[in-house]
Amino acid sequence: MTGHCLPARRASPGLPCALPFPVYWTHVDLPVGSQSVPVFLNGTDGSNLLQFSAQSIANLLEPRHTETLVLDNTPPVITIIQPQATTFTHSDTLTLNYSETDGNGSGVGSVTATMDGATTLPGGVGLQSGQAIRLLKELNLGTHTFLVSATDNVNNSSAVSFNIVVTAASIIDDVGQFLQDGAIKNSGLANSLLAKLNAAQGRGDCSKAAHNYEAFIHELQAQSGKGVDADAAAIMIADAEYLITHCP
Repeated sequence: MTGHCLPARRASPGLPCALPFPVYWTHVDLPVGSQSVPVFLNGTDGSNLLQFSAQSIANLLEPRHTETLVLDNTPPVITIIQPQATTFTHSDTLTLNYSETDGNGSGVGSVTATMDGATTLPGGVGLQSGQAIRLLKELNLGTHTFLVSATDNVNNSSAVSFNIVVTAASIIDDVGQFLQDGAIKNSGLANSLLAKLNAAQGRGDCSKAAHNYEAFIHELQAQSGKGVDADAAAIMIADAEYLITHCP
C-alpha cells in the first residue's frame, strides 16, 4: 500500500524499499482454525495497491496476491456560495449555489440540503444547487438556517444562517411582483396600494409612516380574497406590520 517507505530490514519480503512511491507494510497472525483476521494499515486517501500473502510456520511464502482499494479517511468538503450569512429583503430572489467534493477519497455518496430542518420549502420547492427561491412567496420574515450534509464513509456538513427583513423599498416591490403574478387583480388597485406605500416612504416620520402602512393594511384586509389573493394579502400585511414595528 502507499505510504512512507520503511527501512529495508522491515520491508515486506520481496519488496525493496527503494521504490518511486511510498510503502506501508504490516503482518498479522492467523489463529488456528480461522479463515480471516482484521488487518489495519495507515495510507493516504485515494487508490492504493494492496499486496498480501500468507507465510507458514516454516517461513514458506505463498505467491503474492494483488488488490486495488480506495482509502477514505477524509470527509467530503462542502462549499456554500449562496445563501451567504447576510440579510435579504423579502422581495429578493435567492438562488442556491453550493458544491461538494471528496477529493481523492471514495466519492460523495449522498448530499442532503435542508432549510430550517426541512428538505423542501413549504411551497414544495426543492433545495438543489441552482434552485431559485422567491423569498416573498416561499419564506417568512426572520432568521433561517440552510444546511448541506454530504456523506461518503465519513459524514460532514456545512450550515449558513441568514435573515429576511422588509424595507420601505422592498414592500413596494411586493406589490409589483404580486401584480405581475395576478395575485393583485388590477393595476388600479395596485396603484392605490402603491400610493400609500410611497407616502409612507417619503415622510421620514415614523408616526406618519405607520399611519400610511395601517391604511395599506386596511385596504388589503378589505380586498383579501377579492381584489387580492388571500395569501398575497397576508404576506403584504405581515411585511407592513414589520415596518411599523421596525421604523428606521
